[in-house]
Amino acid sequence: MTLTASEQPAIAVEGLGVNYGDVTALHSVSFTINRAQICGLIGVNGSGKSTLFKCLMGLVTAQQGTLSLFGRTSTAARKGKLVAYVPQAEDVDWDFPVSVADVVMMGRYAHMGLLRHPSRTDRAAVTEALERVGLSELRHRQIGELSGGQKKRAFVARGIAQDAQLLLLDEPFAGVDKGSEATIVELLRELKNEGRTVLVSTHDLAGLPRLCDRAILLHQRILAEGTPDDVLTHANLARAFGPADTLDSAVAPTRAGA
Repeated sequence: MTLTASEQPAIAVEGLGVNYGDVTALHSVSFTINRAQICGLIGVNGSGKSTLFKCLMGLVTAQQGTLSLFGRTSTAARKGKLVAYVPQAEDVDWDFPVSVADVVMMGRYAHMGLLRHPSRTDRAAVTEALERVGLSELRHRQIGELSGGQKKRAFVARGIAQDAQLLLLDEPFAGVDKGSEATIVELLRELKNEGRTVLVSTHDLAGLPRLCDRAILLHQRILAEGTPDDVLTHANLARAFGPADTLDSAVAPTRAGA
């Protein structure tokens, strides 16, 4: 049976494989994420999480398999303003001379004409997004001057201003203070309740059940998927993170001050 456009899952990945030369980043990865879900992507560093995000954004081409976002290719989904990406901090040039409001306004570019002249609607969307992430008073601050948590919130605001239906967040809690983490978690749950879908990679396994409806444990291939309770078993974590004596450090929250 063919699904209508509104019935298509937010993410559908089948047999995805990515190699960097002789190094396998992803091997035969298959999963589906339905709309209005928050799914946590977990695994050790180098397990392929960032590669998967970049495949979903069309920034890396898979050698095997297929993927679709709302039944479209990643390119078509991006052009349709359906997907927003919050990258890891090291992937951003924080010295670039733009303000917080400028970064959030970038989420409106696809809604503008060729000259990218913001309309009243665009400015209102940016103002509302900044209010939702608690950065209204810092809207004129250069983006690199923000704390780690504030930077992540600015990029979440960009996705909100874009009105994206799918948000991809790569390690949004790394280097984030507890206040910003709580703000982001609450905001993501609100977006999910509004019908949006979120895929978020995180090392904070202890906080996973509070945030996510589903979880995927990745180590080049999918080791486990299901509810957080189904995935976060001793046996599954041992397969991904190593022997039992390493599990305490793996499960402990990895929050840092910002």
